Amino acid sequence: MLIGSRGLLVLSALLAFTTTACCKSDNEADNPPAESPTSAPPEVDSSVSASASAAVSAAPTDSASATATTTTPPKASAQPPTNTSGANAVKSCCSALAAEAKRAKAPDKGPYESALGVCNSLVKKVESGATTPEGAKLTVRAQLQRAKTIPGACR
Repeated sequence: MLIGSRGLLVLSALLAFTTTACCKSDNEADNPPAESPTSAPPEVDSSVSASASAAVSAAPTDSASATATTTTPPKASAQPPTNTSGANAVKSCCSALAAEAKRAKAPDKGPYESALGVCNSLVKKVESGATTPEGAKLTVRAQLQRAKTIPGACR
């Protein structure tokens, strides 16, 4: 036998000690045991506490010597840039979708009408520059997956 009964006892005692020492909760480790209510609080020399408070009040503070500086944010431009040529391309796609929705029979109108609703909302995003005309047309084409044809203005 490599480890005798004495070695096992020492090993288990070490394991128990390390487990207990490592696994203390935060409350046990940070909070010292409370004093009994019968013990009197320690006496403090009043001359020491008065001189300590005077030293603290005499120390200079950074807030007294610091100067306040203000910065003004840059002014926003009055009009955001608009992409009128791209918006016109998307508007022509929307009008082509409206024409296809009018021509299509009842079962085929659904994809065109949903793509038309998306297209109209994308015109504003293209005008504001939030999306590109190519990205808007790509989104419209994705709406037209069930449609029989895709209008040429949307390609």
